[in-house]
Amino acid sequence: MRIGIFGDGNDPQCAAVAHEAGVLGAETVLIDSEALDHGWPLSMKDDETYYLGQRVDDLRGFYPVSYAHLT
Repeated sequence: MRIGIFGDGNDPQCAAVAHEAGVLGAETVLIDSEALDHGWPLSMKDDETYYLGQRVDDLRGFYPVSYAHLT
């Protein structure tokens, strides 16, 4: 199973969630909470969605860190 984490890769909370998810057998994909501000690409090809070249439409869940500014 793959899950997404919205947050900052340097944040210890993100690292802890990624570690615990890994212990449970999940693969994590970090989606920077400021990606849109940075202009980082979200793209579609055929019926698949990619973030920074990594497929994300098959993620089974998302974990937003407490400080994420999701609008």
